[in-house]
Amino acid sequence: MTLEHLLTQSSGYFCDDSNDAAPGNEDKIWDNAEQNPDFWKFTLSLPMATPPGENSVYCSMQPNLALGMVQHATKEFPLDAFDRLVAKPMRIGNYVWALDAAGNPFGGGGLGIGARDFLKFGQLMLNGGAWNGRQILSPEYARNSITPLYNLRRITYGYLWWTEDMPYKARKVRAFMALGNGGNNIVGIPELDLVVAIQGANYASRTTGKIREIVPRNILPAVREQGDDKNAPVSEQEYTNPYGRSDDGSRIQVK
Repeated sequence: MTLEHLLTQSSGYFCDDSNDAAPGNEDKIWDNAEQNPDFWKFTLSLPMATPPGENSVYCSMQPNLALGMVQHATKEFPLDAFDRLVAKPMRIGNYVWALDAAGNPFGGGGLGIGARDFLKFGQLMLNGGAWNGRQILSPEYARNSITPLYNLRRITYGYLWWTEDMPYKARKVRAFMALGNGGNNIVGIPELDLVVAIQGANYASRTTGKIREIVPRNILPAVREQGDDKNAPVSEQEYTNPYGRSDDGSRIQVK
């Protein structure tokens, strides 16, 4: 098992946020935090469901364990590393980061951050990992992050970013997305030099999947390329949301 397996949700742990029977289910672990306060240690004890790299299964404990690897590699508290390597150079202001009962920062979601700073992460990926001329992420890492590596929930997945081809005019454009619970989304489209951030608060609501439809249905029809008529009428784009839970999560052959 490698760090890449954790970033692509393909570690193979019996860890599935949509399966209440999975011992690595995020809600189950939070509910039993008193018995297992150290989420990193608990995740390392989980049984395996499949060999690492075989398929991708959405489970928040996988990127959380990746954050534990950051601490091990940098020999510093992960939020100190985040401040030093990301937040300060990107001028990210106040943020709220959840901790487990052992005091470890939780890397599987729940970050509280302002809309403008949230948007910066999409712009960082659009810029190939660079911010104001400073390389925050390596170009290779940034490229792999938004490359479709696995099928996951009917959408493709890279390093913690979803990818999807969205309708634009008479063609498709590749989008990378952060799809946070509650409707907190980032959608970036490199071909159009476009990043959109949307923040919502409908945690665990079935309507949150509809929020991401704003970009392909309403925003993309209004985006103009060089040479387009700026006064052309804008009408809603037909779009079918592919998000679901029935995909087998198998690895994609990337050429």
